[in-house]
Amino acid sequence: MKPITIPFTEETIRSLQVGDPVALTGVMITGRDAVHKWMSDTFIKKTRQPQGDDLEVYEAIKKLLVGSAIYHCGPVVAGLDTKQYKFVAAGPTTSTREEPYQGDVMKHFNIRGVIGKGGMGAKTSAACKEVPGV
Repeated sequence: MKPITIPFTEETIRSLQVGDPVALTGVMITGRDAVHKWMSDTFIKKTRQPQGDDLEVYEAIKKLLVGSAIYHCGPVVAGLDTKQYKFVAAGPTTSTREEPYQGDVMKHFNIRGVIGKGGMGAKTSAACKEVPGV
């Protein structure tokens, strides 16, 4: 098992081989297709105007995503009423739903890792080569 700390360095990404088992330590963000669409439409393609606290959220996640990973997951979170959040469950969701957005999101935020269920397509593969990422 190869221990890896998030955020990833380019050197770390380039040292990985397909099939390498890794143990990740650090902070990552979870997101499903709606989050990817929101990031793409609002901050990359700019086809949607920011609303409410969108800009504040964008600035916060931007700091966390640079060199980091995104986990395709819709977690079950307790404590929404008290803002004392606790993850109850966090299983992966099908990653192909993010394919229309993932490559652009990776390049915009310099995301180096994508975690999910199933495969991704050509746009994400191209972004993994460019950023680089896995």
